[in-house]
Amino acid sequence: MNNGDTVYILGDMSMRGRKEDLISLVATLKGKKNLVKGNHDDVSDYRYKQLFYDVCDYREIHDSYGGKNYDLVLCHYPIFSWKGMNRGTILLYGHTHNSAEDVYFQKCLAGMEENDCRHVGDKSIQAYNVGCMKPWIDYEPRSLKEIAGDCRI
Repeated sequence: MNNGDTVYILGDMSMRGRKEDLISLVATLKGKKNLVKGNHDDVSDYRYKQLFYDVCDYREIHDSYGGKNYDLVLCHYPIFSWKGMNRGTILLYGHTHNSAEDVYFQKCLAGMEENDCRHVGDKSIQAYNVGCMKPWIDYEPRSLKEIAGDCRI
């Protein structure tokens, strides 16, 4: 990773601690950092907010790997219906950590596919918890190929 890379952080950069410590930590991170705010993010400190290229609640982006283009929805929170989910748009989210709540969310999405819910199309529903504490993320930035491709554990 280098400073020219674009990095999306899907919320909850910090829950506790001194603002100065957080500012120092984020300043050391490489890349053009974009924060999709989570429930524990406080960007009221101008010094902290200026460390990010963009701060938002929700973002739709495009990325590619392996010669294919992908539409992505980025949100801190898992959501049951997102723009383009019936056409293969991938949801990336955090918030639920390694929890029963996340397992339940994934089961609900599988149930939507099994029951042919109206917002499910002919493509498989793809929603990935990209919380940094997930074993396959291991507190490191990951590419779309690593997240949605066959590299995920």
